[in-house]
Amino acid sequence: MNLTDLFVVFQISINSHSPGPLEEIYTDRESDGQFFYYVVSDKSQGQDSMNPKMINGNELRLGFEVSVNKEPGFVDFAKSEIQYYANADRDSFNLLTPMVIKKTPAEVIALYTSSGLSGVLLPNEFSESSGSWVEFSKSVANDESQMVFTYKEIENGQVKEIKALAKGEDYRVGDVYEHWQSLVAEYGLTR
Repeated sequence: MNLTDLFVVFQISINSHSPGPLEEIYTDRESDGQFFYYVVSDKSQGQDSMNPKMINGNELRLGFEVSVNKEPGFVDFAKSEIQYYANADRDSFNLLTPMVIKKTPAEVIALYTSSGLSGVLLPNEFSESSGSWVEFSKSVANDESQMVFTYKEIENGQVKEIKALAKGEDYRVGDVYEHWQSLVAEYGLTR
């Protein structure tokens, strides 16, 4: 499935001083202090049936978001994640390669677990204040695979996060990566 039927819930410039609060964008999702610049989902599997201008957090199958968070605990956690991935043993990870981008999340999970690798890293550079990575996982509850692309940047005591989430086997890694990468180019790397 390609990414042609996307539902734009919220989109403003990164330079805007009024990002959207979670309560105006999502139903069935708890806030951890973030505000949004961009939120998009798959129209057929994320739009809330009771409020069609919002995304149902429990039904979301594909989503992209750009957010900012100033909560100290969130900033500290982002610092530790960036440091972890920046210092990860590159020999225990597979880089995102042309072979991987043609696969579904389940196929990638099978690929790296059969080879003894810990996961898949993006071939992006890390700095002390920013980094990118992708995680593939499988739910124990329903045996469903998912992938999450993440870019985090810390500046002026806040975290900018650009995230893509895809659940199930409907989406290829490369399709999700391409849209996420366009968001990193537009909203990432402090301007």
